[in-house]
Amino acid sequence: MPTAARLVAALMLGALGWEIAGWISPVLPASVRMAPQAAPWIGGGLGLVVGWRLGRHPARGLLAWAGQGLTLVAVLVFWMLLTCATLLMGALSLRGRYDTPLEALEAAVRLMGEMAGPLLAPRALGLLLAWALLTGLVTGLARRWWR
Repeated sequence: MPTAARLVAALMLGALGWEIAGWISPVLPASVRMAPQAAPWIGGGLGLVVGWRLGRHPARGLLAWAGQGLTLVAVLVFWMLLTCATLLMGALSLRGRYDTPLEALEAAVRLMGEMAGPLLAPRALGLLLAWALLTGLVTGLARRWWR
């Protein structure tokens, strides 16, 4: 059932996913870089889905809201890294870069680590933390105001 909290969480995480995709895409080597115009749409779409699916039962209380916001952002970052790495691994495997499926899976995990690099910078971590707390607060307030 659609609720205001789900809508707010989806919109907040969609915007964050769009921004994170802009951080991840330029870091990759040119040979495996995703299309710059496709990455934000993938990130925004994943943010919408994660926010809609996990924002349906907002917690009660300020600390619980903050915890939920941190959880939502962590799940979004994980799924974005996994999706982008898997798409790149698939493109590279179509070029015949891997000999075995296990080698391709190992490369996907390595690509996830490479893509996580820009997200570990202090400025990026600060933005992710602030956005997580803001998402939890706004989602909790939306639940309280619009039942």
